[in-house]
Amino acid sequence: KLDEEDSSVRLRLNSTVVRLEHDGSLNDAEHVSATYVNEGRAYRVRGKHCVMAGYNAMIPHMCPELPAEQSEALAFAIKAPIVYTSVLLRNWRAWKKLGIGFFASPGAYYSVAMLDFPVSMGGYEYTKTPDNPCVIQMISCPYGETVGAPRLEQYREARYRMLGLQFKDYEEEIRSHLSGMLPKKLFDFDRDVESITVNRWGHGYTVRGPEGSVKKGRQPFGRITIANCDSAPGADAKTAIDMASRAVNELG
Repeated sequence: KLDEEDSSVRLRLNSTVVRLEHDGSLNDAEHVSATYVNEGRAYRVRGKHCVMAGYNAMIPHMCPELPAEQSEALAFAIKAPIVYTSVLLRNWRAWKKLGIGFFASPGAYYSVAMLDFPVSMGGYEYTKTPDNPCVIQMISCPYGETVGAPRLEQYREARYRMLGLQFKDYEEEIRSHLSGMLPKKLFDFDRDVESITVNRWGHGYTVRGPEGSVKKGRQPFGRITIANCDSAPGADAKTAIDMASRAVNELG
C-alpha cells in the first residue's frame, strides 16, 4: 500500500539510493536525478528538488558534486554506538522495597538501569503492583579503551568490540550488574528474570563535530537540501521534524 503506482505519494520500498546529482551544471540544472538499487537492479528517478533525509555522513559518498569543504563537514556526523537492553522481571518487589526506580552506574558497562515508563495504550495496561511483571531498561553508551584516542576513533573501537560480543556476554554482564545492585534477600536473578532482549546500534546517536561543521554541512546545494536529525545535530523525532521543516523551506 505504501508503494503502488497509482498513489500520489510513493515510498519506494527496499530501495537504496547510491547516487544523487544535478541534471546539468549546478547553476542551470532544472532537475535532480537519484539512482537507487532494488533487487540488484539500478533505477533512476528525477525531480525538481531533493531533500536528503538520511545518515548525513553518507551524503558525500552519494553526491560527488558536493564541494570538498561541505563533504568534510558532513563526514563529522558520525554516530556513537549504543545498547538498549530490556529485562523482563517476573516482579519488581525489590525495586518497590528500596523505593528506587532509576539507578545510575558511572563506569559500569550499563550506565543506566530503570523501571520502564508507566504507559497504557491500545489495550495494554502498565503494571499496577510490584507483584506483577515489569520491564526494566538498561542503557550502555560504550567507548573505546585506547587512552587519549580521538572521540571518533573511540566510537569505532567501541562499535567493533560491541558487535563482537555474544548474547551470553551480555547476559553475564546483566546478571553481575543487577545482582550487585540489588540486595540478595530481595533479588535472585534466576528466579526473578524472565527474559532479556538486547538491541545494539553500531550507529546510534549523532554527536556534535567541530564548531561550525553542522551548519556548513547542512547548507543547501543547488536543488538539494539536507534534513535528518543529524543536521541539528540531535537524536529524537522532534529534532528530525524541525530539520525536515527547515530543509523543505530552503527549497528554491
